[in-house]
Amino acid sequence: MTIYQGRTAGYLVGELALLVGDPKLLRYEPDQLLRHLNNADVEFCRRSGCAEKDIDVTTAAGTPLYALPDDAVDVRKAFYDPTGLNRPLEPMPADAARSGDNWDDLRGLPTNYYVVGEPGFGWQIGFSPVPSTASVTIQVTYAYAPITGDTQHTTTETEMFALTSQPRTPPVYHSAVVDRAAGVILAAEGQSDRAAFLLEQFEARVEECNRARHLRARPVFRNARAPLRSG
Repeated sequence: MTIYQGRTAGYLVGELALLVGDPKLLRYEPDQLLRHLNNADVEFCRRSGCAEKDIDVTTAAGTPLYALPDDAVDVRKAFYDPTGLNRPLEPMPADAARSGDNWDDLRGLPTNYYVVGEPGFGWQIGFSPVPSTASVTIQVTYAYAPITGDTQHTTTETEMFALTSQPRTPPVYHSAVVDRAAGVILAAEGQSDRAAFLLEQFEARVEECNRARHLRARPVFRNARAPLRSG
């Protein structure tokens, strides 16, 4: 396993060219290889949840639900920091938070969070009790998959378009990004055996990343089909 610690996309393009048997770039332009690397980077982030961001959610009094960014694929944790103590909010099932006809009448300083909807399609984070005070800041950490320009959503993360930039995938998994990009290219060239091997390597690294993440993660409850309350 090769670890490309801190390597730029330009370096990975060179590794990819070697892997597909085109070290002198006679068959492919660097931009073509870079596009394949970007697609592999997006796929690894989407499947593994290895890339994370923090956002600040500012509460509005009486508002239980807040939109999550389009690139969010999982919510990892939420913190309320009133005095610099970084107090964590506990995850809870959406059904439990929204049970009963008067669930949104319970107001106070949030102690729990939950998610409603599906990633990329109106996904929201909710707080329980419903915030009773405006302008309280809650920091939310979420896993994301970079959004590329050919999706229906607003682009919130630039693509790996520059040779001097780095993938969003952690460096320890950069070799998996190269493997997938090479597998896709070789499959298109009809080199099915080599392609299958490289794509299997990619899948194994995705599973490895997921196992490592689950060992560290706290449980996050979700109810993807919980109905939104209107009015």
